[in-house]
Amino acid sequence: MTIAAMPMLASAQIDPQCPGTEQSLGLLAPLFHTKICSLNELALYTVNLLLSVIAVISVLFVVIGGFRYVTSNGNEEAASKGRQTITNAIIGLVIAMLSYTIIRVSVNTFSNSFNQSASSASATDPNQASNAAEQGAGSDSSKAAYSNLVSGILLMAKADGSMIVNASGSTKDIEATCPNFTGAQVKGSALVTHSVLVPPSTTLYDVKPEIVDDMLVNGGNFSTVLNWAASFSEPLIRGGETDSNVVVHLEYDPGAGCSVIKIDKTFGSQEAMASGGF
Repeated sequence: MTIAAMPMLASAQIDPQCPGTEQSLGLLAPLFHTKICSLNELALYTVNLLLSVIAVISVLFVVIGGFRYVTSNGNEEAASKGRQTITNAIIGLVIAMLSYTIIRVSVNTFSNSFNQSASSASATDPNQASNAAEQGAGSDSSKAAYSNLVSGILLMAKADGSMIVNASGSTKDIEATCPNFTGAQVKGSALVTHSVLVPPSTTLYDVKPEIVDDMLVNGGNFSTVLNWAASFSEPLIRGGETDSNVVVHLEYDPGAGCSVIKIDKTFGSQEAMASGGF
């Protein structure tokens, strides 16, 4: 029962794709047989590994102490050593569990502060997440066009993790970087970042798989709908948290020799659920 309360590495699944981010520590992947999405994930994975080893060792010493006590055959010194071994092992387990709780709270606090800073930076400089250099977003008109494209992305969600993204706008905003625009393929994915770790999950992230759809163009306007309408294993809000961050990552590929337009937009899950049902 005690081991079950500690992080279990066998079921650990650190998100392999990290959609909408460029933070992947890919060089570390061979060490963990997966891709670490952030320094937070690396720290938590390492702590989980160390605490799991401590838990196994502590339980082993409980067994050893119990065996010594049972086989003491009235030898008070042997019985005392057995009891002391069990006591020390239990103290070690308690310290390990308390250490995990303290580290978990500290990492969550740091993660929340970092996410708020990143969201603020993204709001004041939306071109940062859009690979602006490739899209020629240096001009005021390109910046305005990109800002319009971001504003045209709406997210509707349900508590069970179902989500629909509706992206629409004026074709002129795409023509700002692709004069020959006639239509585009749209790729979308999403990343939900939680503030609370709830066993058996060992990650703060929930990845929504990529969806591909064709953009509908009607006159001077375009629209596309990406539907993650089925329930996922992860709810949008875990027990113990009041909200979570949802990063929607869209890629508009107009072809015609034009660069792919990449857009990241962050929503609060409460904001997304209040935007309307489906």
